This record gives sequence, structure tokens and C-alpha cells, in this order.
Amino acid sequence: MDWFKLPLDVIWKRDMGERYWTWVSLIGQTFFILFIVNFILFFFFPDQAVLPVTHKVTFKDHLPMITTDSFLLLLWIFGVANLLEIRRRRKRGIEYYSYYWGRPRFLPDKPIVHWLIIPLCNGLIAFGVFKLFHALGIYLFILTALQFGYTSNYFDSKKIDKIDRRDREILLEIKTDEYEGDRQPQLEIVRIAKPPVRTSVNEESAFNQRWKKVLKPPDSQTE
Repeated sequence: MDWFKLPLDVIWKRDMGERYWTWVSLIGQTFFILFIVNFILFFFFPDQAVLPVTHKVTFKDHLPMITTDSFLLLLWIFGVANLLEIRRRRKRGIEYYSYYWGRPRFLPDKPIVHWLIIPLCNGLIAFGVFKLFHALGIYLFILTALQFGYTSNYFDSKKIDKIDRRDREILLEIKTDEYEGDRQPQLEIVRIAKPPVRTSVNEESAFNQRWKKVLKPPDSQTE
């Protein structure tokens, strides 16, 4: 789907990746646009494709060709500009995401610009081109629908991925806390018995009493 919406991305965006936009893409898109526009013209608007012989050619009859050539000219101007930016980055050795789809050339680089503002502007442009050349206008409407659907799904998926990543981080934090709590030793309260209270004794008096018994006269011991 990326490849089909490339013409609109190239006109609106710059700083594209070197594998997202190449010379092969530019040339291939040019031939593809000519094929699709002529296919729509001959199968859905055959009266515009083949004019009667007696019809007098006016400026209005040249509008389909002028409109298509103008669109292809814009594609080549901005397409070559993106290729030159890629070449300058490569020469400077600047690392870049090779499939980067670019950032807006005229608007701020915000998600709402990618999935709403740019497709809305493309829809208005496609409506104006449809008034000039029905086949090219229908082709631009198809590209606008693809661009809107892809970018909105892309940013929705990014938002979901961000939420999922945050959920995984929270779950990891919870499991880490539980693991660290299980590894911590359980504290046990040990009650230590109080030491027995010893009455203070006069050591000198006890010493005297013991010696009195030893030095007591024999007569007093026999009595």
C-alpha cells in the first residue's frame, strides 16, 4: 500500500528514506499513473477519450492532458528534490532510516497532520482536479483514501504498541518487586529473657565474717 500512495507522499513530504523513494520508484510511478488514468478514461469516460470528428477542438478539450502533465511535473520536481536530499545525506555519512516516509514539507511534523490534515487537503485537491479531468480526479481520490486509511491505522497501531509497552513495563516492575520481596529474609522477633536481679552485697563485710569463723578460738568451737 505504501507504493500506491507514494505520489502524494513525495509531493507533501521531504527527508525520505533511500529505499522508500528511489529513481526506480519515480519512473515506475510515472508510467503507472499514465496507465491508470488512461484505463479509467477509456473504461469509464469513453466520450472524453474519443472525440467526434466533427467536434471543434477548444481549450477545454486540452484540460485533461494539461492537468495530467501538471501533476506529473509536480511529481518529478518534488521527487527529484527528495532524491537530491538523499544523495546529500549519503555523501555526508548521515545515518537515516532507509524506509522513513518523510516529514511534512509545509506543515509541522505531528500525527494529526499525517493522518488528517494532509489527506483532507488531498481530498480537496482531488475534487478540484475531478472538475477538470474526471479520470485523474478519481485516481487522486483513491490515493487519498489509501493514504488516510494507512496513516490512521499506522498511528493507531503505534498508540496501541505504546500502551502495550507501558503495560509490560508496569507488569515487569510488579514482578520485580515481588521477586525482591521474596528474597528478603523474614525478620523474626526474639524475646530475650531479663537477667536475674542480683542484690548488692558488701564484699568487705562478707570477707570479715568468713575470717572470723576461721580465726575463732578452739574453746568456742568445742562448746
